[in-house]
Amino acid sequence: MKKEIEEIQSEIQDLRLELLLSEDDETRKQLYKKLRLLNKKKLEKQYDLSDVEWQIRKNVNRAVVWESDLPLIWSKIIEKVIRNGD
Repeated sequence: MKKEIEEIQSEIQDLRLELLLSEDDETRKQLYKKLRLLNKKKLEKQYDLSDVEWQIRKNVNRAVVWESDLPLIWSKIIEKVIRNGD
């Protein structure tokens, strides 16, 4: 897991450099989108999906985790436990 995060971080650094060197607006937009996706992917790897704080960070427009989200959260927890054999 840590190696995956390091690889993603390396890709992020490469994209940042490419973004700085890019002069074309359209290319910059595409690079910025890729950068945002990689940052999101990195955060998902870093934080445990069962963590309520992560759910709040993931859903920026929400101040709380709604009851309707609980089945999804529990399914993610169960999926993670089964996958990791915890």
